Amino acid sequence: MAWRFRIRWLWKSLCNRFKEGANFLAINLANDIITGKKDVKSARDFYATSIKEMINGGKPEYMQKLVFNVANGNTADADAPSSIITEDDMMKAKKMNEMMKKEMMEKDMGMKK
Repeated sequence: MAWRFRIRWLWKSLCNRFKEGANFLAINLANDIITGKKDVKSARDFYATSIKEMINGGKPEYMQKLVFNVANGNTADADAPSSIITEDDMMKAKKMNEMMKKEMMEKDMGMKK
């Protein structure tokens, strides 16, 4: 019985590390594509190579941290709200959203019966 818990713990630990590393890898590659350092095909190949390296015990740099500089300060959204969508439209959208949630909950309750 104890071996099952150890295997489950090991698997969960590996999955968590893999997810975080894969997230770093994806963000780093997206930055490379946006900045023109890589095209989509080379980024896809780099992704596969990095995952394979990690599976075989390696620690690819792109899976450890962000490899580009992240801005510090003055990062507020400079966009302005649209004048096309009014406050009344927003209230209608909110009511529609609430109705959809209610319908989904009622549907879920009906399936559980």
